[in-house]
Amino acid sequence: MKKPHIISSSPPLRWYDGAFADPVLEREFRRFEAGGTVLYARTALALAAILFASFGITDWLFAPEQAPALGLVRLAVIAVLFVCFLVLRRGGVREHWQTLMQVSGLAVGIGFVAIVALTPMPLRHLYLDCVILVITGIFVVLRLTVLRAAAVVLAIVVLFDVAFLQFGMGTRQDFAVYQLMMVAAAAIGGFCAYIFERQRRLAFLGRY
Repeated sequence: MKKPHIISSSPPLRWYDGAFADPVLEREFRRFEAGGTVLYARTALALAAILFASFGITDWLFAPEQAPALGLVRLAVIAVLFVCFLVLRRGGVREHWQTLMQVSGLAVGIGFVAIVALTPMPLRHLYLDCVILVITGIFVVLRLTVLRAAAVVLAIVVLFDVAFLQFGMGTRQDFAVYQLMMVAAAAIGGFCAYIFERQRRLAFLGRY
C-alpha cells in the first residue's frame, strides 16, 4: 500500500467539515477508504430499502385508498436504492461511492416528501414526524461527508417546506414546530457526522 503524502506530523483538519486541509492527503484518504466502505455502503442501502418498504404496511392499514399511489412512490425509491446497490459492486466506481450514497439520500428524501403530500389525515401527521429520522439517517447512517450530507438535507428541507405550504399540511404553529424539529435533527446529526469525519482521518494517520 502506498504511503500517504503527509505534509507534517499533525496535518491540519478543516474546521468546517473535518476534512484534511491538504488536498493530496485528502485524496489519498478517499482512495484508501473506498474499498473498505463498499460493504458498509451496500448494507446501509439495503437497510434503507427495507425500512422504506416496511412502512408500506401502514399505508394499507390506515390509507387503503392512497396505498397504490404510495406504493408506486416507495417502489421508485427502492428501485433507485437497488440500482446504487448494484453499481457499488463494480470496482471502477467504488471511489465514487459518496456520490451514489448522496443520490440515494436524495431519493429517500424526495420519496418521503411525496408520500407525506399524498397521505391523508391523520396518518399524515405520523409520517410528518418521520422527517427527524430522514435527516438524522442521512447524516449518520449513509456516512456522507458533512458538506454532502448538509446539501442533501438542505434540499429535503426546502422540498418539505414547499410541500407543507402548498398542500396545507398543518397550521402555522405546526410549520414553526417542524422547522425547530428539523433544525434540531440537523444539528445533532451534523455534529455526529462532523466528529466521525475527524476521527476517521485521525485513525487513518494512526496507521502510519
